[in-house]
Amino acid sequence: MVACDYKEKYQSIGYDIMPWVQIVTFPIVPMIIIFVCNILIAVKVKKAQKFRSDSIQRNRHSISNEGSLVKSKLVIMLFAISGFFFITTIPLLVCFIWQNIWLSSGKPINMTFRMWGLTIARWHTLNNVCNIFLYTISGSMFREELLRMIKCKPKVLLQHSNSTSLSTVQTLDQ
Repeated sequence: MVACDYKEKYQSIGYDIMPWVQIVTFPIVPMIIIFVCNILIAVKVKKAQKFRSDSIQRNRHSISNEGSLVKSKLVIMLFAISGFFFITTIPLLVCFIWQNIWLSSGKPINMTFRMWGLTIARWHTLNNVCNIFLYTISGSMFREELLRMIKCKPKVLLQHSNSTSLSTVQTLDQ
């Protein structure tokens, strides 16, 4: 049986440093990026809602509040999908950390831990599988676009003109 291993002078890098680099680059960095981006999006949506509310009050027009409802649904969808990502990633992160601490102690990993590690890895894969369903459940625009793609219909764009009350319709193919 052939076994691949690190050369002796690189074993400390391969066994002591690389697992921690993988922990930081795989689960932690994406989680931080997703969290920060969601916060930035939520702040922008909140500012846009406040700006819209202020401009409506200044102009005293009776405009529906549908736009802010759509934006709120967008923020809820983003946080739901991100939350599911965190729920499915954190056990894998804990498993990685525990494995690295266990291996650095010099103890061999038993079959029970390997089984749990594989189960947790499949749990993380569930995130990728369920994303399409989460988007379909939480986003009406996503559902509409998905159905349009399945039916192979061209996308219809509505262009509204400020100077007239007429609207033109064109497809993306034009």
